[in-house]
Amino acid sequence: DMMDKNDTSHSPILRNIESTRSSRAVRSGVHSFHDFMEHLKSTVGRTYGSTLRAVTRRLEFIMERSITSETFNAKRSGAAVKSVSAAGLIPADVSVLSEMTTILANLVSVFQQHMIHFTLAQRFFSDVFAFIGGTIFNCVILRQQFSCEAFGKHVLPRIEFLERWVDDFGAVWIEGAAGRLNIAKQMAHVLCLKDKSTLLDEKVRGKVCPDISIAQLKHFLAQFTPDEYGKRIPISVIQGLQNQQGRYSESRALMDLANVPPFPVDIVHYMEKQDAFNTSLPLHLKAPLEQEIVERRKQLHPNTRMEASSPFRPSSRQFVEPPGTP
Repeated sequence: DMMDKNDTSHSPILRNIESTRSSRAVRSGVHSFHDFMEHLKSTVGRTYGSTLRAVTRRLEFIMERSITSETFNAKRSGAAVKSVSAAGLIPADVSVLSEMTTILANLVSVFQQHMIHFTLAQRFFSDVFAFIGGTIFNCVILRQQFSCEAFGKHVLPRIEFLERWVDDFGAVWIEGAAGRLNIAKQMAHVLCLKDKSTLLDEKVRGKVCPDISIAQLKHFLAQFTPDEYGKRIPISVIQGLQNQQGRYSESRALMDLANVPPFPVDIVHYMEKQDAFNTSLPLHLKAPLEQEIVERRKQLHPNTRMEASSPFRPSSRQFVEPPGTP
């Protein structure tokens, strides 16, 4: 009541509200492509991360019954010893490992049914196998009972079982994923190496464990437990590795399993870009559509240089950053 009814400086009038709403609508139109991409990246990232987390948790549970079981060195019964395959696995081992490959095979079927681009599938299975390899590797870092030759011999046939499954089943959907097990395989070879002093030679390390850092190698050797007839690693070997590592080149011993590297959003699309250019639309329809796309993009991005030959190509490659998957 104390304010002058003619004073509009403190209360917006209808015309100003409509003007503000209109300007916001224009701005939202200008940034609609950016907003859509941000929403797409967020949605895909959350879905990818939650799916990867669910799958790896299930696999981790199965691994604890087979690959990283604390009873890995338990004596087997006479019947079990007689049924060991050429690959060093008993039927019970094969049964548990087959649970893992069944889950992975079902995932491939789901990806196919939902027309997930095979490049995205390759990336997903690459992250899954990186988790498997990293989990085995970290077990040796964290549990001294695994840092022994017996565990290396236990792990190798199980890794080779998974590698054979990828080769037999994978095709383009899981192509290259088995390579993410290399870090665990190299760790097993280090544990099984008879003369570990040879690891002081850089050429030997390049053949046996090229992906394992000296800091990680020192950790393995420092807590290595020899078998009944073996010998502990001489301190001179660990000191020699320390001298080669240098004073300021410390690196983390554990593999980081929580963070998933970002991937380009364009691998989410099932349709290839060339498919859009090679569609069977009549020329009198296709040409106006392509021109309309170019004009629209000029309006939305007036300061961006457009390529006339590629109206569908985004101005820059977008990346999806999945959340951590601890």
